Amino acid sequence: CGFGRKGQVLASLLSSPLQADPVDYIAIDLNPKIVDSAQEEGFRIVYGEASPRTINSLGVGKPKAIVITYNQIADSMNAVEQLKASFPEVPIYACARDMRHAILLEKAGADTTTVEINQNALAMSKQVLQRVGGPRKWDTEMNGLADQLLKDVESRGREVDWESDGTPLDSRNSDLDLYVYGGASQLLLAKDVDKEYVSDAVSDAMTAGVTEEKGASTTTSTRTEKPSTTDRSEASRR
Repeated sequence: CGFGRKGQVLASLLSSPLQADPVDYIAIDLNPKIVDSAQEEGFRIVYGEASPRTINSLGVGKPKAIVITYNQIADSMNAVEQLKASFPEVPIYACARDMRHAILLEKAGADTTTVEINQNALAMSKQVLQRVGGPRKWDTEMNGLADQLLKDVESRGREVDWESDGTPLDSRNSDLDLYVYGGASQLLLAKDVDKEYVSDAVSDAMTAGVTEEKGASTTTSTRTEKPSTTDRSEASRR
C-alpha cells in the first residue's frame, strides 16, 4: 500500500523473472498519475486507499502479507490499525521514518517495521569508514559494533512514551532524538529537562551520573532516585 519509491522497488523484486517463484502482488496508491504511469509500465496497481474495503474489492481473498510504505505518520498508523482489525492473522510490514514512527506503528498493529533512518545512517557510516577508516576499514568487529549500536538505539527508543510527549506527529523533539540516537542522557540532565512523558527507564538514564575521579570517567549503572529540580539545576551548573 503506497507506490512511491519503496513500493516500486518492492514490486520489482517480487515480480522479478530472476526469482524462481515470482510473488503475486497488487499495489494500491491514491495518486492517479502514479497509478496510470505504473499501469503503463506493467505494474499491477489500482487506485484507492489502504483500507479493508479496497482490499476486499480486489476479489483476491485474504492476502498473505500487507506492506505499508506511507511516509506520513498519521496515514500509515491509520492504515495499519484498520487493516489489522480486519485481517488480524495477516502479517503487516511497515516502513518507518524513525524509531518514534516505528514504535507507534507497532502499537497500531504492525508486525514488523523497517526504520529508514537507522538503515541509512548505518549505510553512510560504512561508506565513510571504508574510505577514511584506515587499514581496518569495515571488518567483522565493526559489523558487530554497528549491530550493537542499532540495538541500543532501538532499546532507548522503546523507553520513551512517544504517544504522550506532546510533539506533533510529523515534527521532531530534538532532545529525545539526541537521547535515542546519540545516547545523550547527560544532555537532557544538563538542560534541566523535566518531561512527564519520559519513562522511568529514561529518568534512570538521565540521573545515572557520570563521575570523574582523577581524570577517569565511570558511568554508574545502579538505579537512583529521581532528582529534585534543585538537584538537576545543580547538576547542570557542574
